[in-house]
Amino acid sequence: VNDRTVTRVDLRTRRARSVPAGPGPIAVAATPGAVWVADYGGTTVTALSPATGKRVATVAVGSRPVGLAVTPHGLWVVNQGDGTASIVDPATRKVTGTVTIAAGAGFAAYGDGSVWIPSFHGGNTVVRYDPATHAATATIRVGSLPVEVAFGAGSAWVVNGGSGTVSRVDPSTNAVVATIRVHGMPTGIAFGRGRVWVASIAGGGVQAIDPATNRVVGSVGGIPGPRDVAVVGRDVWVASFDAGELVRVRLR
Repeated sequence: VNDRTVTRVDLRTRRARSVPAGPGPIAVAATPGAVWVADYGGTTVTALSPATGKRVATVAVGSRPVGLAVTPHGLWVVNQGDGTASIVDPATRKVTGTVTIAAGAGFAAYGDGSVWIPSFHGGNTVVRYDPATHAATATIRVGSLPVEVAFGAGSAWVVNGGSGTVSRVDPSTNAVVATIRVHGMPTGIAFGRGRVWVASIAGGGVQAIDPATNRVVGSVGGIPGPRDVAVVGRDVWVASFDAGELVRVRLR
């Protein structure tokens, strides 16, 4: 976020290199032919070539773009500063629409045919949008400060940083079917290898939830300030905010 770069990691060699981006890069998403970066320190998203890492386009969106969601109908960019979502056509690299959303919204995700946008600073809800019509189709009450959404085991999983919980949502009914207490202040979530993985930036490490029981069944400590998490193959990758490192956790 602070140095106008994103880091590209070769999973085979484990080597990393910095790639220039826009001001305050905070989120990334991939479409065919481009890696998109949300420039939280400005009003743009940056498209990078996946082959070379070079900038291929800069698209003007709203204020403080924070979340990106790739859908069959375009790239949704959540603009936290002005309460809008910009719809970008990845092929033409132009904005094709603007949707009014709640101010202070968090990191968007696409799953089960919808764009899911957590309210984050704006409250304790997640709103579902139809990516084709841009209409809101459901507002789901979850915990406080919902940050991110992940999908797996037939559910949407919402990490709530303020209440220290994960809300499990049934996408067919939009009902919260379980609320799972986790340690610390959870801020990142991913699904992989049959588990829900939760990164807690303050005091919780990385925790694993078994979707069969809705219970925390394991944890990984010793990572300073784990902000976010991703699962790639047999590895869990953790972004350490405090150390400025990407930590690889090998699963059995």
